[in-house]
Amino acid sequence: MADIRESHPSCASRWYAGVALIVVAWWFCRPLFIDLGESDLQSDEAIYSYAVDRMLETGDWLTPRSIRFDEPFLEKPPLKLWMMAGAIRAGLLPHDEFGFRFCDALFGAIAFVYVFWLGRWLAGSICGIVAVLVLFTLPSLLFDHGLRSNNMDAALVLAYCGGAFHFANWVENSGRKRNALHATAATLYFVLGFMTKYVAVLFLPLVCALSICWHSDARVRTRSYWRDWTVPTLLAVGLIMPWFVYQLGHAGGGLWETMWRDQVVARFAGVTDPRRLLPWHYYFSWAAEETISAGSQWIAPLGFLVLGAKAWQGRPWLARMLLLWLVVPFGLLSLGAGKFLHYTYPFLPPLALGAGAAAAMLVGTIERLIDRAAATGKRFRILSLGSITRISWAQRLVVGVGLLAVALAIWTAIDGRVRLEIGGLELRNSSFFRPLVIAAILFAVSGHAWIMRHALAIGTVAVILPVSAYALTINRISAIDHPLRAVRDCALMMRSSRPETRVYLHYYQLLNHSPYYYLSRVGPWDEQGTGLSTDALNRRLYAPGQQTFTIVSRSDYERFVGGRVEKALPIPPGLALQVDLVLLTPGPFEQCGRVAVAAGGEGVGALAPPARAGGGVGPYRR
Repeated sequence: MADIRESHPSCASRWYAGVALIVVAWWFCRPLFIDLGESDLQSDEAIYSYAVDRMLETGDWLTPRSIRFDEPFLEKPPLKLWMMAGAIRAGLLPHDEFGFRFCDALFGAIAFVYVFWLGRWLAGSICGIVAVLVLFTLPSLLFDHGLRSNNMDAALVLAYCGGAFHFANWVENSGRKRNALHATAATLYFVLGFMTKYVAVLFLPLVCALSICWHSDARVRTRSYWRDWTVPTLLAVGLIMPWFVYQLGHAGGGLWETMWRDQVVARFAGVTDPRRLLPWHYYFSWAAEETISAGSQWIAPLGFLVLGAKAWQGRPWLARMLLLWLVVPFGLLSLGAGKFLHYTYPFLPPLALGAGAAAAMLVGTIERLIDRAAATGKRFRILSLGSITRISWAQRLVVGVGLLAVALAIWTAIDGRVRLEIGGLELRNSSFFRPLVIAAILFAVSGHAWIMRHALAIGTVAVILPVSAYALTINRISAIDHPLRAVRDCALMMRSSRPETRVYLHYYQLLNHSPYYYLSRVGPWDEQGTGLSTDALNRRLYAPGQQTFTIVSRSDYERFVGGRVEKALPIPPGLALQVDLVLLTPGPFEQCGRVAVAAGGEGVGALAPPARAGGGVGPYRR
């Protein structure tokens, strides 16, 4: 890409950028796909997965169906639902949790690549890598309505990253040949965001417009080359309008009532969920807490200052666009009474890019200090990256082994221990410094001490980067947590082996759609809107022939258990689904509860081991 420039002197070659991009792809993009199907679908994931299921069952792709009551689901345009259903119907994806989440992981991976390129443009390849590291280690962004879940936010994050990247390229390269392709790409990303999450993408054109106002040359270029946007705009209208016209003909005014009044106005006013009535600074406070928990508490605020300084200077102009991308949406969203964390995900990349710019600045400063120190004694033999192609094959071999040693050190720092088996030869390493010492000796022998200088600078800055949080993120990615799926599979197996067994479901206070998604097809679903009496609960839990799966609120469960303990009666086994729900598995269904505990569930009552009785980590125990 001719228009993207390395601004850091140590990142002057495209070879360096290619290696950096491989690092991003392997260490950050690839893990998004690891064990995608090892956790149950959470509440909103169940909504969209049910809609896809019904699309495939009924063949009605234009009007998705909502969970529980199977009514038209018109909260959002169905572009992402079409993508999932189409890939599953074509046999490209399996019809399971992995298939439902694959598009989100793919969107997140592409967004990471765009963040890298934006970072390389802003302050070099180090900036791009650090920015992606900061995003990858934010726990909410990956796991809570994030890039590894079947929700709409991954597509929206990609829409903003891709749209901002291509718009900035159009501004910087207006008048050049084929630059209209950037306008087309930015418009298509807007379509992706609009047809996935509707008005949530409207901050993108707002930020683009404001950034033009902060660039005198851009205003002139826009007036001169506005025709680049004519065809893309017509294309966007042609892609967006058909579904809305179709639904207006079928749903009429109900479409706007659902999409605008219920999903926009009511949510921002806090009417939809009173629990979301939070103070104005909630988004800013959450961002601070999230960076602290990830280990970015030093680099993130420093990055904000660096980004602000670059924006003030206008070098590069991209910094101004990034600052607007961060500040304007956060400020406007904070004006609303109702607040949802995942609304801020598309606006976290500029915060991470600021952190990357700060890291690149620190690395450059440390390298200059090392050069000055070296100048007073024995000089380093500092060669450009391009000179690697002119050295002997022996030197290349030594440098290559040294680079492998550095990679081993980084791998060990991230994972804590490395174990490899190659052709029957086992390689183990648990020391971070040992491979670095070996690398230093090899680079010195080959006359390439500049590599060690660069590694020393990066290693020093890594102290304030969320490197240790990477291993925690990988461990959480690999965690097994699908208790509801395990209960469903066990119950269906019981029905197939014992046809006379009737699995009866009682549901109390619906707050999470996951239990309904997994268990509604196991047997008849009885939903009771009022409190369940103790006598009725005793019958469902202890009366032979009437025992059933029963879901109760946590408060009702604790009250019921208190009475059983007081009378020295047995406590029913069950699972904690979330902070306020308990799934009871009495009698013959206790074996399903045990299977669910083995699948990562938190057992309660008879299923609660002493060591886990008061804790647990997982999506239903937050």
